[in-house]
Amino acid sequence: MKTRLIVIIALWAISSGAVGQNFGFARVFDEKGMKIAKGKVVSVTESLLQLRRNGQVIDLPVSDIFSIKTKRSAGNNIAVGAGVGAVTMAILGIVSADEDAYIFAYNETEGAASGLLLGAPMGAAVGGITALFKGSRTFDIGGDGAKMKAFETYLLSVKK
Repeated sequence: MKTRLIVIIALWAISSGAVGQNFGFARVFDEKGMKIAKGKVVSVTESLLQLRRNGQVIDLPVSDIFSIKTKRSAGNNIAVGAGVGAVTMAILGIVSADEDAYIFAYNETEGAASGLLLGAPMGAAVGGITALFKGSRTFDIGGDGAKMKAFETYLLSVKK
């Protein structure tokens, strides 16, 4: 049973990153620096940016866009890292539990709790480190269609 669980988790971890995006994720900001939209880029023209969020398409006129940041924020990397680290370590704590061990005897509940407490900060640290290398870019649009065209050119150059 434990081996099956480990194999299922390993396959899930490997396959979860396999689903690709067409143009990637973008966060859109107004002239005050407030985020007005975020989502996967569907299309870009000199006058309009389309994003998909929760299955709905959002149309943003270029005149409302001051800047665009590609990829997700660093906080997202940290949160995902903390979650993955906590769950992974909790599962390892459950799987490795042995109440009859001579030294370090613990049950499944204690193993899960210890894994959560140790895995969350370790995963958050890894997420913070990966945030340094993710290569997000900021495009200052300022409502200019020509600058939006440069953003479109960038998206087409990095498309997989």
